[in-house]
Amino acid sequence: MERDIEKFAEVLHCISPRRRGIAPRCTPDCLTEERLEAYYQGTLPKPEGTKIENHLLTCRYCYDRLIILDQFMTGEQVNVPHSLMVKAKEAVFKNSNRVLEIVLSITQKAIRIIKNTGELLTPAPILQPARGREDKINQGQLSDLIMISKEFNDLKIDVQIECINDSYKVILNASDPINQTPLTGARLALFSGGREISSVEDSEALFYLKLRKYLIKVLFEDRELGQIRLDLRKES
Repeated sequence: MERDIEKFAEVLHCISPRRRGIAPRCTPDCLTEERLEAYYQGTLPKPEGTKIENHLLTCRYCYDRLIILDQFMTGEQVNVPHSLMVKAKEAVFKNSNRVLEIVLSITQKAIRIIKNTGELLTPAPILQPARGREDKINQGQLSDLIMISKEFNDLKIDVQIECINDSYKVILNASDPINQTPLTGARLALFSGGREISSVEDSEALFYLKLRKYLIKVLFEDRELGQIRLDLRKES
């Protein structure tokens, strides 16, 4: 029977995936060996145990040590507390909405940004005065080139969209937000109508798209790190 500690390892692995070439680091807030073992044995007062649980949900270094400790305690069937399992699952749910959503309306060779949950990288040439509310970035902006970025805990996505005749040139870049380096081992998969239509085994991809809805998944070692929902519409 799979033990709770192993289930917890899988759950926490989804929350804080290890990136290739980046080892977890010890910080001044990390747990001592004594406190970690006492937590594992369930001998700590509840308030202190709760504090350690919150730390384990955000610290990959201490999480790895907890798993190693469990591997050495082969003769004991000590379960990870249920409250930590619940917190881990809640953290997975909260981090599941890792989406950059872009809705564009196309008019001739210009692009109007209707919705953008990322941020503009560099101001693009404005072909017409911006419409809509002043305090909403990009709202109603028209350009023949837009550049949008979104950053997660372990992923940064840069998207460049340009009008090229009747097609729309989309360049994607996936990078490590800490080191600002390409995400080695990434796969960028393009979907339309629920079907995968293209895929690039690299941190950068170039797609030529038509007016349609698309879903682009950023995958790393078979894990999904983020999504780009791209809706290209004709100007009404």
